[in-house]
Amino acid sequence: MAAMVLSSFWLRRCLVLAAMLVVFCTHSAMAAAPAAPVRSTASGDANELVRRAKSLGLSESQAWLRLGHYRGSKGSYESEVDGEKEFFLAPHGKEDPEAELEATIRGVLAAGAMDDTHAACKFPARVLFLLEHGGLDASALSNLHCAKFEEYMRSLAPTAVSVIFSSYYLNNPSSAFGHTFLKFRRRRYEGSKHQDLLDAGIDFAAIADTGNPLAYAVKGVFGLFPGRFSKYPYFYKVREYNDFESRDIWEYELNLTDEQVLRMSAHIWELGQTYIAYYFLTENCSYHILGVIEAAVPSADLIRHTHNPVLPADTIKLLREAPGLVKRVAFRPSARTTFRARLKGLSGDEASFVAELAENPQSPFPSAISLPMRQVAVLDAAADLVDLRFGKDILPGEGESAGAKLKQALLVRRAGMLVPSPDFAPEPEEDSRPESAHPSRRVQIATGWDGQDGASARIGYRFAAHDATDPQGGYAALSEIEFGHVRARALVQAPWFRVDEATFVHVRSLAPIDRFEHKMSFDMRLGAERVRDLTCRDGLAGGFRVAGGTAFGGTRASIALLMGTDILVGPNLNGMWSQPVRVGLDPVVILRALPFKGWALSLEGGPNYYPFAAEPWGWSAKGSTKAKLHTNVSVGVEALASPTVLDLAATSSFYF
Repeated sequence: MAAMVLSSFWLRRCLVLAAMLVVFCTHSAMAAAPAAPVRSTASGDANELVRRAKSLGLSESQAWLRLGHYRGSKGSYESEVDGEKEFFLAPHGKEDPEAELEATIRGVLAAGAMDDTHAACKFPARVLFLLEHGGLDASALSNLHCAKFEEYMRSLAPTAVSVIFSSYYLNNPSSAFGHTFLKFRRRRYEGSKHQDLLDAGIDFAAIADTGNPLAYAVKGVFGLFPGRFSKYPYFYKVREYNDFESRDIWEYELNLTDEQVLRMSAHIWELGQTYIAYYFLTENCSYHILGVIEAAVPSADLIRHTHNPVLPADTIKLLREAPGLVKRVAFRPSARTTFRARLKGLSGDEASFVAELAENPQSPFPSAISLPMRQVAVLDAAADLVDLRFGKDILPGEGESAGAKLKQALLVRRAGMLVPSPDFAPEPEEDSRPESAHPSRRVQIATGWDGQDGASARIGYRFAAHDATDPQGGYAALSEIEFGHVRARALVQAPWFRVDEATFVHVRSLAPIDRFEHKMSFDMRLGAERVRDLTCRDGLAGGFRVAGGTAFGGTRASIALLMGTDILVGPNLNGMWSQPVRVGLDPVVILRALPFKGWALSLEGGPNYYPFAAEPWGWSAKGSTKAKLHTNVSVGVEALASPTVLDLAATSSFYF
């Protein structure tokens, strides 16, 4: 009944606070025990509601705890909200949900100016909670006027909510694992066609105060940036992610009632006034998006099932696994995905001419492309290629940029053909949905042998997330990102235990070049590794390696040529001028292939040059292959070779 009332009212007028109160009062009258009317200026009425709340145990209810983002158990609660002055009314409200509920009741019923400064205007979701569960009578707030909140609701005008997943973008550390945010579908007037670019996006992001990469990483990992919720036009994020960064977007529309959409909107208003410490690997954008969903749908059990690190793809899995929470899934292809899909429908001659048109839109069509429909297909693909190459240049008001001129010339030529383009909606590739990805953490168990140590049992643990031979579904093709990767071995002879690797972060992105795109491939690693070559017979050394170059091929098979440099420091290194420091040049050839579905192969190697070292020249090579047995299990073989060692191992990998 309440949903019907809300829906009817929503169609008649913009949603404002007064309507929210009336709707939820009606709902409370039917769903909760009757309560005596309350007068906003009577302290006795506040006392009565406080007694009622205590008798019902409302401060321990899931709905109240989630509105306050409390974690823990009775007697040891703590809210994740860190801006205490803006979010809590009780002096110790961050740790005491019962005191905060009492302070909320008294604040909502307090006498004084009934405007934006009133507690009821600052905390509309709490008002809804009291109307639905606490016996609050809406007539007590009949004189309330929340101009700012009403304007917020008019601008939001929500009818549905979706979680948006933007795919991986390795060029930006904060988006390397993907990104999630909320999209609020705006109300449309009767008869109008819904345009989702006009919807509103709600994002939770870190407010960075430094451009220093090291400081950025340290502050992000240890929660030293404040995180805030903010609202912006959805088309802004589509432009940024789809066009500028060529990231595919997945939309997961939540199956919410009108009341739940309303509650979520009101709760985000409350959170928008404060901040929450942002931790890149734990309490990040995806984590707090789940918290907002739980506040709107208290029966949803999401955050309890998260694990560290909290990756966006893992939270999408939780949404999909929650019974009935996701209503539908939609896909918005990036500029690159759209162009590549168009290219598949063209012949070799047509594809070649696309590249020419993207540079000279007035080039005459060759005789091999004479049919109007084929010319239309080529022009459409050329326009998409210009979008891909010049996405950041083609903006409103940027008509003089090279990209804008090319795009305008192509559109003018295309309009003159008077032939409609067929409907074109690229379908996502098989297993490309983020929820199809393997879990981010991995334990690897192996048995191996090498000429120096003999037989050994080995174990490895990776905090996150994916390498070239892990199961491929759901991750960006030709990319690797690993965080917190440790490997060690147990030997049958002294020394009984060795650490082989302790990598803090490893990022690799291979971008095959062709006549359409010329992007650099790169590789970066920070951590420690066991060195066994001519400059170090055996020892653990820590340092940094970076490489860049070019790649050829495609997602099924590719080869990359990178030139790198590394700096290593370790007590056993015989490096520059016989010191324990090594600076080297490391050209490397990388071969990656997916011979069959569920089977991946990676080979890499090359010479090493260490100036001023006792042994300046060396070489190394390694390979790995894995076969997927299950989304969470794979088996494989690894090999490592250098002038001083040959190491072989059979591996079993478990993802969780």
